[in-house]
Amino acid sequence: MTKIYLITGFLGAGKSTYLNNLLTNSSKKTGVLINEFGKISVDTVTLSSNGIDLVELKNGSIFCSCLKDKFIDGLIELIKMSLDEIYIESSGLADPSNINNIVDIIRKQLPNTKYDFSGVICLVDAVYFLKQLDVLESIRRQIQHSHMIIINKIDLVDKDRLEKIQKVISDINPQAKIISSSYENHNYSLNKIASFEIASEESTNTVMSRPNNLTVAFDNIESIDIISKFLTQCSDYLYRAKGYIVVENENYKVDLVSHTLDIVKLYKELFIKPEELNKIILLISGGIKGSRHITQIVNSMSEHSITLTS
Repeated sequence: MTKIYLITGFLGAGKSTYLNNLLTNSSKKTGVLINEFGKISVDTVTLSSNGIDLVELKNGSIFCSCLKDKFIDGLIELIKMSLDEIYIESSGLADPSNINNIVDIIRKQLPNTKYDFSGVICLVDAVYFLKQLDVLESIRRQIQHSHMIIINKIDLVDKDRLEKIQKVISDINPQAKIISSSYENHNYSLNKIASFEIASEESTNTVMSRPNNLTVAFDNIESIDIISKFLTQCSDYLYRAKGYIVVENENYKVDLVSHTLDIVKLYKELFIKPEELNKIILLISGGIKGSRHITQIVNSMSEHSITLTS
């Protein structure tokens, strides 16, 4: 019987790292459905190079009407492959409140197929969680509709902060199993997932509530410092920025969330489409004001061959 797991959590909480750890330590026949909010894939690079059966859904949330039908079709496609496990990695801004309704639709379309929706795992960023919770309803909804919650990056906060986070999460979802973790150690057994019925409600992900996203292209960048300067100037109006950049034949992964910028040199071949290289996806906060701010910064740095492509 195919077991299906949904992995959710806000931007930068560690969903992709957690998923990759699960896949690395599994010998089972596995499928993955990845939901990217932007128009370009970034987190699928590692999976694509490891021979995983993969479905990608981009430019929106799988719980929004804009992608929900494609989500159902993609999940049905994977279920029909008789896999041992299927992992769904949702966008960081996803509100999975309607996941039970989606599962019910699939059951009706596959009445004679054996599979089990085995639970929702939510990753929480210990560094930014308390600040983000009061601003973004999707974070509260992710916790409310999860069976297991992993508080990640605990090595970056003190004991008092961790205890406060644990209490807040318990108040929101007293039934969920809560686990503490760090980037170096969060390959927890899925057998620890609590078993209980999650209430269904309408997702707050709608076409009207979608944040703007832009793609910025970099041509013949002389120094990675230019990328750092650009993103630092944009950071007040960004939920997230990520992409892969090549500078002087060196490959870099660029990742920004909540003013924290990581630019990491990669020492392996990149399995990425050429048209998606040297581009960074910007998920913009602040609505029209944020988009205008980003556009002004791009225009001010045009001498560095930085351009908007969408």
